[in-house]
Amino acid sequence: MALQESGIRRNGRLVPWPWSLNVAGQSRRFATRSDACSGLQQAMRATPHTRIDAGLGQINLGYHAQRFTHPCDLLDPYRNLAIAAEILKEQHTPGEDWLLAIGRYHRPA
Repeated sequence: MALQESGIRRNGRLVPWPWSLNVAGQSRRFATRSDACSGLQQAMRATPHTRIDAGLGQINLGYHAQRFTHPCDLLDPYRNLAIAAEILKEQHTPGEDWLLAIGRYHRPA
């Protein structure tokens, strides 16, 4: 799932990129976590938080604000994936195909 959400091509391979943002539909990639945090803070001043996704799992700042203390926490790959797993688990119904839960990842039913 992280490949779909934040994947980039590096050295001929598709890899998830932890310092990725999506701001109002525009993908942004940063070389470092610090740069990504600065970019995130700038985006938050100019864009509704519901239009900003951050990190490996592209966690939405507006819809999932209760899941983190500081928005830049979402740029910690381990924290981001833990939150993504929580969201995915919440979207999964026992006995159901996980692909259906993945389909609801950004648009919960």
